[in-house]
Amino acid sequence: MPGRRASGAAAGRSGEIRARGAGRRRALPDEPPVRLTRRGKAVVGLGVAGLMAGAFWLGMASGARSDAAPRQDAWVVVESGDTLWTIASRARPGRDPHATVRRIIEANDLGDAAVRPGQALRIPAG
Repeated sequence: MPGRRASGAAAGRSGEIRARGAGRRRALPDEPPVRLTRRGKAVVGLGVAGLMAGAFWLGMASGARSDAAPRQDAWVVVESGDTLWTIASRARPGRDPHATVRRIIEANDLGDAAVRPGQALRIPAG
């Protein structure tokens, strides 16, 4: 009966009144799945395409704002006693000199690893 006072352990400390079945959830009837009309599908498709275009634009814009200046090739004048190995070691400390020597040879069209004092060599960037 509605408005009836709960008895014993069901009654709260303040003597609150509860309606019968309070706290229970009623099962909702099964609803059919959401269906999109042609216009709804077009709107969803355009929305997804817009989000993808916006994400692409933000990605491109953040890459364009990079503070790092593009690396440029360096030039070195060979001194007496220099070898390609010592030049490569000075130009790229901490890196494998083999790869740097190979890149110097390719960049300067050297036939072999022999260099002469006073010769200008291009050291490729990177």
